[in-house]
Amino acid sequence: MQPEILSVTELSNAIRFHIEHLYSTPYVQVRGELTNLSTSKAGHCYFMLKDAEAAIQCVLFRGSQSHIKDQPKTGQQAVITGRLSAYIRSSQYQLIVNQLEHMGKGYLYEQYLELRDKLDKAGFFASERKRSLPRLPQRIALITSSHGAAITDMRKVLTPYPVEARLFPTMVQGDQAPRDIAAGLEMANLQADLDLIILTRGGGSFEDLYCFNAETVVRAIVRSAIPVIAAIGHERDTSLAELAADQRAPTPTAAAQLVAAAWDRARQDTQAAAGFIARCLEQKFIRLRARLSPLSGASLGKSIDSRVRYHYQSLDLLLSQIDDATERYTHTCRMKLLTLLRTLASQGLLATCSRYALACDTGWRQLHTQAHRRLSDKKNHLEHLMQRIDNLSPQRLLKKGYTLTYDGHDRLLTTVQDIQPGMQVKTLMRDGSFLSRVSYRSQDKNHGKSQL
Repeated sequence: MQPEILSVTELSNAIRFHIEHLYSTPYVQVRGELTNLSTSKAGHCYFMLKDAEAAIQCVLFRGSQSHIKDQPKTGQQAVITGRLSAYIRSSQYQLIVNQLEHMGKGYLYEQYLELRDKLDKAGFFASERKRSLPRLPQRIALITSSHGAAITDMRKVLTPYPVEARLFPTMVQGDQAPRDIAAGLEMANLQADLDLIILTRGGGSFEDLYCFNAETVVRAIVRSAIPVIAAIGHERDTSLAELAADQRAPTPTAAAQLVAAAWDRARQDTQAAAGFIARCLEQKFIRLRARLSPLSGASLGKSIDSRVRYHYQSLDLLLSQIDDATERYTHTCRMKLLTLLRTLASQGLLATCSRYALACDTGWRQLHTQAHRRLSDKKNHLEHLMQRIDNLSPQRLLKKGYTLTYDGHDRLLTTVQDIQPGMQVKTLMRDGSFLSRVSYRSQDKNHGKSQL
């Protein structure tokens, strides 16, 4: 039996009949996002109703628009009540809209709470899982729209700091946004030199920001090997992405300020450390200067002269004391020896003891002579050192007609490079000093040209 040959119109009408009688009730309810909204000259409204996987053409005739509570708007989530049909001229099935209701925050919020509880039980929001932000992030991934105000605001904050901000442009609204955001997070993690990720977008309604509540986005944040800051919408909004992120910021600007604050703290710490080191060095310098000031300039020669003369006098006194002690000791010994000789003479042993006494006296004189010779050598050596020091003394130079010149801080001036016209200086001579003011400076040709 051969099949019946149908015209295109007959086949299209048959398809429309089956579509219109596909369900037991004449109306069906479908939820999705409104896109591609347009209005014909006749006043009929055409748009697409879509989700992540499919789309269907919808038509709202002008006569039915008066019964519609919520007017269709592009990007809104809505529940459409209507009947299935087909437009036979293009053999395209469509939904004839009878009623349109925006899903609103209530319906989405129920889904939000249900998913939040599920992910919370899985440990995705646990504080133990979250990581600390890097102390000084230098390379940052900005995952947001390339056209929104968020990217402009963040770059304005980060510009004064040594931070490289790399944009990973993504969709931040609509059914396709969750997969796009997750892909942006994965791409950022492929760049091993990144220190931080900021996932952000500006303000919007709960419905506008709903893509950041997608499980796909939350899992991508949890998988990220790089710490994530999430700044979605405004402070009153808290998306699931922010609950999963390592740190939340109320706005895109606030997220950038977290990075800026880290650099500000580092700069303050560095300045404080530098100030502490400078104070320590200054105190050390003051102590050293106090210790060295008695040894500076002409006072150095005076100090050395004074010390040498003191020790020289001490040596003279010591030699005198040694002479006196030797003489007293010798006299005592002689008296004891005479007493001993008288006793020995009375016993007939005088001749033998005289020989021993003569030997002892000779030995004592030799010892006394050697002691004097060694002390005299030490005295001559000290006098030689004294003469050498005296030859090097600044006082010696002053006596020869030389002068020493100091600045206002008593620092010895050794080169004209340290002198400026108008500068007050002190000049030290052999019998005193005087103050003067510099009016002219010139430098010896052998040491370069310098003239003021």
